[in-house]
Amino acid sequence: MKGSSLVAVIVGAILASVVWQAARGPVSRGPAGGANSAIGDQTIYSVPVGASPVSGSPTAKVTIIEATDFQCPYCSKANTTIHQLQRAYGGDVRLAVKMNPLSFHKFAPLAAQAALAAHEQGKYFEMHDKLFDNQQSLGRESLEKYAQELGLDMERFRAALERQDVKDRIAADQALVTSLGAGGTPSFFINGRLVVGALPFEEFKKVIDEELEKANQALARGIAPEALYQELVKGGKTAPGARTSTP
Repeated sequence: MKGSSLVAVIVGAILASVVWQAARGPVSRGPAGGANSAIGDQTIYSVPVGASPVSGSPTAKVTIIEATDFQCPYCSKANTTIHQLQRAYGGDVRLAVKMNPLSFHKFAPLAAQAALAAHEQGKYFEMHDKLFDNQQSLGRESLEKYAQELGLDMERFRAALERQDVKDRIAADQALVTSLGAGGTPSFFINGRLVVGALPFEEFKKVIDEELEKANQALARGIAPEALYQELVKGGKTAPGARTSTP
């Protein structure tokens, strides 16, 4: 009887773990691990958009801040889902991207530098998609090839791959998202709600629809569209030592 009870407990624990992983979605885990979040978690994090590459309007009702790694296969899968969401929600959604190249992905740090180098020339998202479309070829020669295909100024691009301020910016992104529990990739903050992993479209849709309702209520109270994101994450958890303002 005792043996049967022990087996039941073990089986129950395994099943609970499987269900949890399914809810969280596939994720590459950094040194600090992934985040302990589920799709229904209502905790709000006040994550600054800052100087991150952004696709979409600053007055969008839903802001998605993604922490990504260009060598992470789950991030590539999530990128396809993000494109679906952007098509489905149009101007109601904007995307901002933070760099989080994980230490065990050899080519991820330089790929992140290449993405920010392209950002300096107004071609971040074009480079972003090229990197995900060519995850097996992220060496320097390949990165320069992609830059040429995008028509970038190659002297500026190559210089950015060496500059310390670009590396420092990536380190700052990593420190921020990791301090907020998003050490794994991909991780997302949807109007400040942490969602982890390459989840299906329908799971993202649940959160976005809930956040759209909150946004519409805030707008109905008279919140200005340009101040909406800051209002929705006001009072949320912040990184240690971070400023409370959230542009």
